[in-house]
Amino acid sequence: MTKTLLSILSALVALTASAQDKKPDPLDAKKLSGTWEAEERNGVRAAVTLMEGGEALFTFTDRGGANLAAGTYRLDGAKLHLKMVIDDVQREYWERTVARLTDTELVLRDANGTERTLTRAKNKDKK
Repeated sequence: MTKTLLSILSALVALTASAQDKKPDPLDAKKLSGTWEAEERNGVRAAVTLMEGGEALFTFTDRGGANLAAGTYRLDGAKLHLKMVIDDVQREYWERTVARLTDTELVLRDANGTERTLTRAKNKDKK
């Protein structure tokens, strides 16, 4: 009986150690390409289009219409770096951790641990 309990305990310790040693799966950077929309806040809808090659297009829409800004992005491990440029001057820089990335959902975490979920925009040309 003691040998059986020791065997089970050893197996549990080994499983726990291997689970802690497991590194998170690398992000599929190709899944980032596309348009991601955030929930509306204070009457403003925000979206970012991430294109292959590291280019980004930011869109902010309110009652007055849409405002566009160009920018860039890069993925460094799980860190997503975004820069917004207006009139050739960097106006904003964000660094967020990609907490989750699926075909339809991008969850970003800021330095305070606050998460924001963006959803992939549906292609309106497809029926």
